Amino acid sequence: KPGELRDQLPTGCPEDPQSYAEIFRDVEQLIFPALTHWASPNFHAYFKICGSDPSVLADYLCSSLDVIGFSWVSAPAATELEQVVCDWMAKLLGLPECFLTSSPGGGVIQGSASESALCALIAARHAALEGLEGAEREEKAAKLVVYVSDQTHAIAEKGCMVLDIPHLRVVPTIRGKADSDNYGLAPDDVARAMVEDRAKGLVPFCLMPTLGTTSTTAIDPLRKLVAVAREQPEHVWVHLDGAYGGAAAVCPEYQHWLDGVEGCDSICINTHKWLLVSFDASLLWVKDRGPLVRALALDPEYLKNEFMQSAPNYKDWQVPLGRRFRALKLWFTFRRFGATGLREHIRRSVALAKQAEELLMKDGRFKLFVRARMGLVCFYVAFGGRELNEALLRR
Repeated sequence: KPGELRDQLPTGCPEDPQSYAEIFRDVEQLIFPALTHWASPNFHAYFKICGSDPSVLADYLCSSLDVIGFSWVSAPAATELEQVVCDWMAKLLGLPECFLTSSPGGGVIQGSASESALCALIAARHAALEGLEGAEREEKAAKLVVYVSDQTHAIAEKGCMVLDIPHLRVVPTIRGKADSDNYGLAPDDVARAMVEDRAKGLVPFCLMPTLGTTSTTAIDPLRKLVAVAREQPEHVWVHLDGAYGGAAAVCPEYQHWLDGVEGCDSICINTHKWLLVSFDASLLWVKDRGPLVRALALDPEYLKNEFMQSAPNYKDWQVPLGRRFRALKLWFTFRRFGATGLREHIRRSVALAKQAEELLMKDGRFKLFVRARMGLVCFYVAFGGRELNEALLRR
């Protein structure tokens, strides 16, 4: 119950030092019982965090080193290793070269898909308003529209709230219209919405399709959606949210889900959801780093150094200044498991989902909501109606 742990802990900091034995006793007796254990095999409330021994060890080392890699000069190895692991992952996913460090774009590790989406929106808005000033800038900013589906994660709405983007157009999905029996975003519905909004004097500037929605792992038809965006009179930034499903593309048989990705302006994949990396590690790639860096770069005197122009400064790719040495746990994990191990993990997850689906289909007490895809199985109790199913969910 809320407040139960607080009631068992002192109201103030202890005056004298306490032993590790005392501290760990309280961890076992007070903290562990009051946790929702995301690592438990019985945890099914959300997409699981999927850590591993090498990732945990690397996180320990990261905390021990305690470097803050906001610029190359502040932590050269942290900066360059981040470039390396982002490129490794991009190549595993089959992303085009425009997302590699050697291109005008590149990758960066954010804390979560929410942060990645926020940075994408910042870059998109900057690109839409760049060169405008004063009343002209304010007038256009008030007309900007972001397009999502009714299955898009709340990160889009949160980003619009934070950035005060006035218009979020939520396009309804229809089962089977754009994604077999699932709830994908139909390109013609997006095109129609953009036409309607332009007729009202609004300005479409960002489209956020999803590869693997939170509720049903729907896959939006990326290539067709990119085509809709490119048909608009002004550039529409396309940000692909592949936080969960994008990881599957490390397996060649699932890379067709990324068909059309070369047309995206930015892509996000959470390695902590399905690639054996502990939270937090969301990879964001941009095709052109320019809009993002120009929107976020700030160089006070105490941060200036002789390498600012010759080496990347990841502080300019994110909202905060400080950043952890997250690349270390990706490097440890990718080396320890190898590409083969990562693919085996994905394939085993998919196989287990299919096995669960088959068992449910043989049991008359259950029905499938949509067919299993990736590692998610959506089902409900066939009798008792909505009331029984909601009661079971509450339990």
